Amino acid sequence: MSIKPIFIFSLPRSGSTLLQRILVSHPEIETISEPWFLIPSVYALRDSGVFAEYSAASLHKTMTHLISKLPNGKQDYYDGLRVFAETIYSRLNTKKAKYFLDKTPRYYLIIQEIEQIFPDAKFIFLFRNPLSTLSSLVDSFFGGNLGDYKHKIDIYKGPFMLADGYKALKDKSIAVHYENILDNPRETIMGICDYLSIGYSDSLVENFSEISLTGFGDQFGSKKYSRLEKAPVDKWKTVLGTKYRRNYASKYIRYLGEETIEIFGYNMDELLSDLNQLNTKSTGGLKDRYNLLVCHLMTLFEVPMFKKKLKNISRLKEKYYIHF
Repeated sequence: MSIKPIFIFSLPRSGSTLLQRILVSHPEIETISEPWFLIPSVYALRDSGVFAEYSAASLHKTMTHLISKLPNGKQDYYDGLRVFAETIYSRLNTKKAKYFLDKTPRYYLIIQEIEQIFPDAKFIFLFRNPLSTLSSLVDSFFGGNLGDYKHKIDIYKGPFMLADGYKALKDKSIAVHYENILDNPRETIMGICDYLSIGYSDSLVENFSEISLTGFGDQFGSKKYSRLEKAPVDKWKTVLGTKYRRNYASKYIRYLGEETIEIFGYNMDELLSDLNQLNTKSTGGLKDRYNLLVCHLMTLFEVPMFKKKLKNISRLKEKYYIHF
């Protein structure tokens, strides 16, 4: 019998690595840090979101033709991807577990396609207070500054994709909140084990710190916290504790909107009220404005792609080509 996949769908810095380390403590669950490999396979069918020197636009045209020749169209392609993915998961399954846990935050971009590839998979949606997620991104990936072009998509597109995915898969998935993992770890993890039909043991929440996930992935929380504690829950009040950042966060919460925030399990008015009651400093606004401007320019003009092209020309003496 082939290994069964579990997918954790979440935004980066929402506690997914913590949950992954807890669950992989179970003998019936295998994992690696972040597989990622399903994204390009799914994006091969999309007409936007990819630029490549081989021409992603041409790939999409030929894939459209290929799909039209398959007896069951796109589903045949997805069936093939399932066999491919199950082969990869099985080869990674060194402890012969029942499940392979695939935790890749950017999978929020392809949630509904993953469900079509693996209709019988287990889906765990992990939500966190949007203010905490925002501040955690700023404090870690952003280096303490507002504005990071590499993770702008996680702030502005990710929440809506995650909410849409949960609406579509709600009846066959389980929703978990980061705060509940910290406040009530036993009950929360027990609920996940019930959903997965595997036994629960207190060792899952007691021994997760012994689990080390190497490779690509978010290692910030793993290095900072070796036990379950509530300190991260209110840290956003310090990170967003300037007048400019408070105003920025208020606009951000309004940008997400009441529906998305409600799907996440939070209340928009309460989040805005928490921000309004925040004691703030007046420093840092100019630097934050500058960093956000740089972020917008970097994303608008695709500067990283241009810089890589210049690097290849100067160092490798390569000819340069268009990406489309």
